[in-house]
Amino acid sequence: MDEYKILMEGRKTLLIGGVTDVIAFSEDHAEIETALGSLQISGHTLHMDRLDLEKKEAHLSGQIDSLWYPDSAGDEKKGFFSRLFAK
Repeated sequence: MDEYKILMEGRKTLLIGGVTDVIAFSEDHAEIETALGSLQISGHTLHMDRLDLEKKEAHLSGQIDSLWYPDSAGDEKKGFFSRLFAK
């Protein structure tokens, strides 16, 4: 699977294509580098079922609560008010 793709089934399993690296992984958070940038995943009891960097794919399972892409390198997910009142 060379193309970038995300397939999620019932917030329990996640297949990500286009994976180039795993930056961080724990039971409640993952940061995965993809062909289109960094992907942040949060949840509970996350488990990396399979990681194949040659095929550029990752399979995760657990309770998936959110997926997001930081706006730019190093930025954290920010709420509306923190962006509104940013200096």
